[in-house]
Amino acid sequence: MGASSTGSAIGGIVYPILFKQLQPRVGFGWATRVLALILLATSLVPIFVMKSKAPPRLTRNLIIDRSVFRDAPYLFFSLGLFFGMMGFYVVFYYIELLALARTSISPSLAGYLLVIINASSLPGRLIPGYYADKIGSINVQASITFAGAVLTLCLLAIRTTAGVVVFSVLYGFMAGAFTGLPAAGIVSLSPDKSKIGTRLGMTLAFVGFGVLVSNPIAGTIVGESRNWVGLTVWCGVLLSTSFASLVVSRVLKVGPGLNKVL
Repeated sequence: MGASSTGSAIGGIVYPILFKQLQPRVGFGWATRVLALILLATSLVPIFVMKSKAPPRLTRNLIIDRSVFRDAPYLFFSLGLFFGMMGFYVVFYYIELLALARTSISPSLAGYLLVIINASSLPGRLIPGYYADKIGSINVQASITFAGAVLTLCLLAIRTTAGVVVFSVLYGFMAGAFTGLPAAGIVSLSPDKSKIGTRLGMTLAFVGFGVLVSNPIAGTIVGESRNWVGLTVWCGVLLSTSFASLVVSRVLKVGPGLNKVL
């Protein structure tokens, strides 16, 4: 899953650069259309070449697995993903404006901070996956979330161009790791492997709602007064809550011992 998700990291590198080059020349409308056409063309490739190895199921698949509401480790894991996605994605949208307001970075370089984040998320989606196989995906995800929370709060003290660039590199790695590991965690928490697809769909629908509301809330916090401190603290609190939820999920499943793989 981590390897397959690297496509979004590559897109996150290519699309911002392409749009930045096209928009002054052809305008916003045609720049958007060009990106849409590229997205259409690249999406057609997997549609035509991918095939399922599993035969069609004869039994009807349920959209909702009601047993999850009695599965406390799964519920806390889903909460951890919910708050984690809410927290990690805010910086993607506001890093450029925040850097321009709080550091001496040039506008041209600030425009590439999102590219830096997406570029560093590429190894972030691959390297932690290797260690997840060794020590457990939830163990790795909780560690990454804790580091992300600490790093986000460190943004309060960053006032230099070098500092915000280093922050972007580290933050991208952690955000990439966080988004690449959820599926493995759901598999490890699902005793009935025939319901993995249902549980994954339920979790992603729940998490998707968090991503949907996160940035409007962040925009309200920033407001016309440009409350960047409030925004940073908001992200730090979300990631800290995510970390706590993931730890509770792990403890409920295998106990407090640090030597347990999960």
